[in-house]
Amino acid sequence: MGTTPDIFEDLRRVGSFKQNRMSGRPTNNALSKIGNPPVSRDTIGAWMEGKRFPQHLEQLLVVLRAIHAEAALRGVLDTPADGHTGQSIGELLAEDRWRRAWRAEHQRRTKTYSDAAAEQQSSRVDGR
Repeated sequence: MGTTPDIFEDLRRVGSFKQNRMSGRPTNNALSKIGNPPVSRDTIGAWMEGKRFPQHLEQLLVVLRAIHAEAALRGVLDTPADGHTGQSIGELLAEDRWRRAWRAEHQRRTKTYSDAAAEQQSSRVDGR
């Protein structure tokens, strides 16, 4: 795989799959209780809408594993994830994909923060 997946787009795709093809199962409430530490159902909902970046990779992976397990029980892992990517649900939910996407976004955010801090420090030194 040459490109890193966009984590927010992929979260929306997983959320849409869960809502539309698995009747909302597992529920956000159930998913919120499986992590250690647990996260709120609103946080799970924000992740599934692609509105919030999961702060901890392992919390996200626990949620995705539960969705994967439910999809496996329903026998839909080999079905298309959507009509435009050619990916299966199993490929969309693959853990290595999420690890890459999460790390790429985390690095992007860290660099943005670091660049902003350096700019602020430079402004102080230059007297701007």
